[in-house]
Amino acid sequence: MMSPVRFLVLLSLLAPIAVLGQGTGAPPTPTRPSPTTPEPSTPAPATAEPSTPAPTTPEPSTPAPATAEPGTPAPTTAEPAPSAAAKDQGPMAGWTPRKVTPAQEKQGQQQIMALLKKMEQASQKGELDAAVALVDFPVLMLTDTKAGEGVGGPWNEEQWRKMMEPVYGKPMKGLKMTHSPKIFLVTDALATVDDSWTMTMGKKKTTGRSALLLVRKGGDWKVKAMVEGGWGDMPGVGEGKRAPAGSDTGTK
Repeated sequence: MMSPVRFLVLLSLLAPIAVLGQGTGAPPTPTRPSPTTPEPSTPAPATAEPSTPAPTTPEPSTPAPATAEPGTPAPTTAEPAPSAAAKDQGPMAGWTPRKVTPAQEKQGQQQIMALLKKMEQASQKGELDAAVALVDFPVLMLTDTKAGEGVGGPWNEEQWRKMMEPVYGKPMKGLKMTHSPKIFLVTDALATVDDSWTMTMGKKKTTGRSALLLVRKGGDWKVKAMVEGGWGDMPGVGEGKRAPAGSDTGTK
């Protein structure tokens, strides 16, 4: 068995011979390469073949908005149709009746009683102009005939003056009137007065009923209609020359 020292000596002698042998064409002595980590080879870039695109399904196209032709009105958004209930009510759908509060009732009663008192005083003193100031013209004058037919119509200030001159033109001596008015406020601007009155002239006493329709304008109550029966057959009533007996409706 060869010792390691002798092996190394022999190896050193053979090395030059191997070098000389390479120069003379002798085959070189194979040497054992030291193990190394192989470097990764870079693959040559492959020439990409032109790819054929896969057939695609065309997406549905969105039609472009059409341009309105000149003179064609643009479409408008329709307003919501009224409900069936509103159609059934007609003009009543938007109507709300006004209410009368307790405070308005109390104030209205007081103001109307003051108006009736002024009318009575104008009659007692014969102040026609004062009575005219309490009326809202044209005023509706209504009465009836013996046959029970209602008659009347609107009167202007001139007609009313002629009609009421016997009552308000001069003081009526010996005339006494008592009234029992019943005031009803429809609203704080509309009211009615139903009156049962008694007229005494000397020994003659006459009773009857009359009514007034009142309106409030500018904060003041005024007479808009006067109603009393029995004057339709009297001459001149239709011409505004005769006055109803209870037209000075006032207070007791």
